[in-house]
Amino acid sequence: MLFKKLFLAIALVFSCSFVGQASFAINYLSPSEFYIAGVQPGMYASAVLQSFGEPTKRYVGDNIPTRGGPMLKHTNKEIWFYKGLGLVMTDVFDYPTNYGHRVMLVLVTDRSATTAAGLAVGDSIDQMVKLYGNPLYASSSWGNKEVVESFGPKSFIYDHYYTYRINTNSTTEWNDWKNINVYTYEGYISAICLYTGF
Repeated sequence: MLFKKLFLAIALVFSCSFVGQASFAINYLSPSEFYIAGVQPGMYASAVLQSFGEPTKRYVGDNIPTRGGPMLKHTNKEIWFYKGLGLVMTDVFDYPTNYGHRVMLVLVTDRSATTAAGLAVGDSIDQMVKLYGNPLYASSSWGNKEVVESFGPKSFIYDHYYTYRINTNSTTEWNDWKNINVYTYEGYISAICLYTGF
Protein backbone atom coordinates (compact mmCIF):
# COMPACT_ATOMS: atom_id res chain seq x y z
CA MET A 1 0.00 0.00 0.00
CA LEU A 2 2.85 2.35 0.89
CA PHE A 3 4.55 1.66 -2.46
CA LYS A 4 1.31 2.35 -4.31
CA LYS A 5 0.91 5.73 -2.59
CA LEU A 6 4.56 6.59 -3.24
CA PHE A 7 4.22 5.67 -6.92
CA LEU A 8 1.07 7.80 -7.30
CA ALA A 9 2.76 10.77 -5.61
CA ILE A 10 5.81 10.55 -7.88
CA ALA A 11 3.61 10.18 -10.97
CA LEU A 12 1.58 13.24 -9.97
CA VAL A 13 4.68 15.38 -9.39
CA PHE A 14 6.20 14.25 -12.70
CA SER A 15 3.03 14.85 -14.72
CA CYS A 16 2.67 18.37 -13.34
CA SER A 17 6.29 19.43 -13.68
CA PHE A 18 7.58 18.90 -17.21
CA VAL A 19 7.27 21.06 -20.31
CA GLY A 20 7.70 24.53 -18.88
CA GLN A 21 5.18 24.30 -16.02
CA ALA A 22 2.32 24.39 -18.54
CA SER A 23 -1.12 23.56 -17.17
CA PHE A 24 -2.37 21.51 -20.12
CA ALA A 25 -3.63 17.95 -19.78
CA ILE A 26 -1.88 15.18 -21.66
CA ASN A 27 -4.07 14.35 -24.61
CA TYR A 28 -4.32 12.53 -27.90
CA LEU A 29 -4.11 14.61 -31.05
CA SER A 30 -6.63 14.65 -33.88
CA PRO A 31 -5.88 12.42 -36.91
CA SER A 32 -5.76 15.64 -38.96
CA GLU A 33 -2.43 16.39 -37.22
CA PHE A 34 -0.77 13.29 -38.71
CA TYR A 35 0.29 15.16 -41.85
CA ILE A 36 3.20 17.37 -42.85
CA ALA A 37 2.78 19.14 -46.19
CA GLY A 38 -0.02 16.72 -47.07
CA VAL A 39 2.11 13.60 -46.46
CA GLN A 40 1.62 11.02 -43.74
CA PRO A 41 3.22 7.68 -42.88
CA GLY A 42 1.38 4.83 -44.56
CA MET A 43 0.90 6.63 -47.90
CA TYR A 44 1.82 4.64 -50.98
CA ALA A 45 4.85 5.80 -52.95
CA SER A 46 2.65 6.22 -56.01
CA ALA A 47 0.41 8.71 -54.16
CA VAL A 48 3.44 10.75 -53.08
CA LEU A 49 4.77 10.88 -56.65
CA GLN A 50 1.35 11.89 -57.96
CA SER A 51 1.11 14.77 -55.46
CA PHE A 52 4.70 16.00 -55.39
CA GLY A 53 6.42 14.62 -58.44
CA GLU A 54 9.95 13.26 -58.38
CA PRO A 55 11.92 14.07 -55.21
CA THR A 56 14.76 16.56 -55.43
CA LYS A 57 17.03 13.79 -54.15
CA ARG A 58 16.77 10.04 -53.55
CA TYR A 59 19.13 8.57 -50.96
CA VAL A 60 19.99 4.88 -50.56
CA GLY A 61 22.59 4.00 -47.93
CA ASP A 62 23.19 4.07 -44.19
CA ASN A 63 21.28 5.88 -41.44
CA ILE A 64 17.76 5.31 -42.74
CA PRO A 65 15.55 5.04 -39.64
CA THR A 66 12.44 2.86 -39.47
CA ARG A 67 9.97 1.97 -36.74
CA GLY A 68 7.92 -1.10 -35.95
CA GLY A 69 7.79 -4.32 -33.97
CA PRO A 70 10.24 -7.22 -34.27
CA MET A 71 8.12 -9.04 -36.87
CA LEU A 72 7.90 -6.03 -39.17
CA LYS A 73 10.39 -6.13 -42.03
CA HIS A 74 11.58 -3.22 -44.18
CA THR A 75 13.24 -3.75 -47.55
CA ASN A 76 14.20 -1.41 -50.41
CA LYS A 77 14.80 1.42 -47.92
CA GLU A 78 15.44 4.89 -49.27
CA ILE A 79 14.83 8.53 -48.35
CA TRP A 80 13.05 10.88 -50.72
CA PHE A 81 13.95 14.51 -50.09
CA TYR A 82 11.74 17.46 -50.99
CA LYS A 83 13.79 20.46 -49.74
CA GLY A 84 13.80 20.09 -45.92
CA LEU A 85 11.18 17.34 -45.96
CA GLY A 86 12.51 13.77 -45.87
CA LEU A 87 10.33 10.69 -46.46
CA VAL A 88 11.59 7.25 -45.49
CA MET A 89 10.21 4.88 -48.11
CA THR A 90 10.25 1.10 -47.59
CA ASP A 91 8.57 -2.07 -48.69
CA VAL A 92 6.64 -2.97 -45.53
CA PHE A 93 6.20 -6.67 -44.83
CA ASP A 94 4.45 -8.28 -41.86
CA TYR A 95 4.15 -12.02 -42.52
CA PRO A 96 2.16 -13.06 -44.43
CA THR A 97 1.15 -9.61 -45.75
CA ASN A 98 3.19 -7.33 -48.01
CA TYR A 99 1.86 -3.79 -47.63
CA GLY A 100 3.82 -2.41 -50.58
CA HIS A 101 6.21 0.53 -50.98
CA ARG A 102 5.06 3.18 -48.52
CA VAL A 103 6.08 6.17 -46.47
CA MET A 104 7.25 4.82 -43.12
CA LEU A 105 8.51 8.03 -41.54
CA VAL A 106 8.29 11.77 -42.29
CA LEU A 107 10.96 14.15 -41.00
CA VAL A 108 11.22 17.91 -41.46
CA THR A 109 14.42 19.74 -40.47
CA ASP A 110 13.76 23.27 -41.71
CA ARG A 111 10.86 25.72 -42.02
CA SER A 112 9.83 24.55 -45.48
CA ALA A 113 6.89 22.59 -44.01
CA THR A 114 4.74 22.68 -40.87
CA THR A 115 2.33 20.43 -39.03
CA ALA A 116 -1.39 20.94 -39.63
CA ALA A 117 -1.59 23.15 -36.52
CA GLY A 118 1.31 25.25 -37.78
CA LEU A 119 4.19 23.94 -35.64
CA ALA A 120 7.52 24.48 -37.41
CA VAL A 121 11.23 23.97 -36.94
CA GLY A 122 12.56 27.02 -35.09
CA ASP A 123 9.44 27.45 -32.93
CA SER A 124 9.81 27.38 -29.14
CA ILE A 125 8.80 24.61 -26.74
CA ASP A 126 6.22 27.04 -25.33
CA GLN A 127 4.66 27.31 -28.79
CA MET A 128 4.54 23.50 -29.04
CA VAL A 129 2.72 23.27 -25.70
CA LYS A 130 0.38 26.10 -26.69
CA LEU A 131 -0.63 24.20 -29.84
CA TYR A 132 -0.69 20.63 -28.52
CA GLY A 133 -0.66 20.63 -24.72
CA ASN A 134 1.59 18.35 -22.71
CA PRO A 135 3.15 15.44 -24.60
CA LEU A 136 2.58 11.79 -23.86
CA TYR A 137 6.30 11.38 -23.22
CA ALA A 138 9.28 13.68 -22.67
CA SER A 139 12.94 12.73 -22.67
CA SER A 140 16.35 14.29 -22.29
CA SER A 141 19.25 13.25 -24.51
CA TRP A 142 20.22 10.30 -22.27
CA GLY A 143 22.66 12.24 -20.12
CA ASN A 144 24.42 13.88 -23.04
CA LYS A 145 24.37 17.62 -23.49
CA GLU A 146 23.40 17.13 -27.10
CA VAL A 147 22.83 14.38 -29.65
CA VAL A 148 23.58 14.59 -33.35
CA GLU A 149 21.01 12.41 -35.12
CA SER A 150 21.87 11.15 -38.59
CA PHE A 151 19.16 11.03 -41.23
CA GLY A 152 20.66 9.63 -44.39
CA PRO A 153 23.21 12.19 -45.63
CA LYS A 154 21.81 14.88 -43.31
CA SER A 155 21.74 15.35 -39.54
CA PHE A 156 20.11 17.45 -36.85
CA ILE A 157 20.96 18.17 -33.22
CA TYR A 158 18.75 17.84 -30.14
CA ASP A 159 18.92 17.80 -26.36
CA HIS A 160 15.28 16.80 -25.66
CA TYR A 161 12.41 15.23 -27.52
CA TYR A 162 8.67 15.06 -26.90
CA THR A 163 6.22 12.44 -28.15
CA TYR A 164 2.56 13.00 -29.00
CA ARG A 165 0.14 10.20 -29.88
CA ILE A 166 -2.52 10.49 -32.55
CA ASN A 167 -6.03 9.34 -31.66
CA THR A 168 -6.74 6.43 -34.00
CA ASN A 169 -8.97 3.39 -34.15
CA SER A 170 -6.74 1.66 -36.70
CA THR A 171 -6.60 -2.11 -36.44
CA THR A 172 -4.03 -2.63 -39.19
CA GLU A 173 -1.26 -4.56 -37.46
CA TRP A 174 1.71 -2.56 -38.73
CA ASN A 175 0.29 0.89 -38.01
CA ASP A 176 -1.77 0.41 -34.88
CA TRP A 177 -0.34 3.60 -33.38
CA LYS A 178 0.75 6.91 -34.83
CA ASN A 179 3.19 9.30 -33.17
CA ILE A 180 4.74 12.72 -33.60
CA ASN A 181 8.20 13.28 -32.10
CA VAL A 182 9.27 16.88 -31.65
CA TYR A 183 13.05 17.28 -31.21
CA THR A 184 14.36 20.41 -29.52
CA TYR A 185 17.71 22.04 -28.92
CA GLU A 186 18.22 24.79 -26.34
CA GLY A 187 14.46 25.34 -26.13
CA TYR A 188 13.68 25.47 -29.85
CA ILE A 189 12.47 22.85 -32.30
CA SER A 190 15.20 21.31 -34.45
CA ALA A 191 13.15 18.58 -36.17
CA ILE A 192 9.63 17.14 -36.34
CA CYS A 193 9.08 13.45 -37.07
CA LEU A 194 5.88 11.53 -37.87
CA TYR A 195 6.02 7.75 -37.73
CA THR A 196 3.89 4.67 -37.34
CA GLY A 197 4.43 1.12 -36.12
CA PHE A 198 3.94 -1.11 -33.11
